[in-house]
Amino acid sequence: HRRWLNGGSRLFSFSNEADLIEYFSKCNSVGGLFSYLSSIIVKRNKWSDVIFDESYIGTAYAHVYILLRIINNMNSTLQYISLPLVDCRGDNDTFESNGKARRIKIDFIGYLKLREDFYNNNTKIYISFGRVLTKERPWFYTSLAMACYGDSTDRAELASFYKKLGYPKIATNLIFRLKGLASYTKKIKLAKMVIKKIFS
Repeated sequence: HRRWLNGGSRLFSFSNEADLIEYFSKCNSVGGLFSYLSSIIVKRNKWSDVIFDESYIGTAYAHVYILLRIINNMNSTLQYISLPLVDCRGDNDTFESNGKARRIKIDFIGYLKLREDFYNNNTKIYISFGRVLTKERPWFYTSLAMACYGDSTDRAELASFYKKLGYPKIATNLIFRLKGLASYTKKIKLAKMVIKKIFS
């Protein structure tokens, strides 16, 4: 089980730029950026006070817009509980219903838009927020996965996403050329699993 934030349970107070940067720096995945709605409890009046931006409809992370609006309204607090209160099954990701390539892109589409809309005018927070996305979707591994599961359009889009996060398109495109290596590694892993099952 990977915790969404480094450290134990803690109360975070957001009153300035440094507080946001500290919180984002502790996030190990987009779970820390509120991706998993079922694990979040929020005051109803805070939620209702936010004027929703309808451009987030269809991004899969419309709720994150509301929650970021809340914590960006300074003098808000967040209680992080490190022990799991709600279980999630990693093999039951409904976002994968349209394929693995689309599932990968969902995170980039949503969180790059959020970063641009919220923090484009603050370089430090902008960078800190983007680093959480690269923890969730590591550049090398994710590019290899897209080489296996995506088509030319998917790969071009992913290269553009990573460029926004500081990775040159030419480098990402070079990783795409390692598709054969990635496929070979998958086959070896599958063979090991079969052998282990036979002799266990």
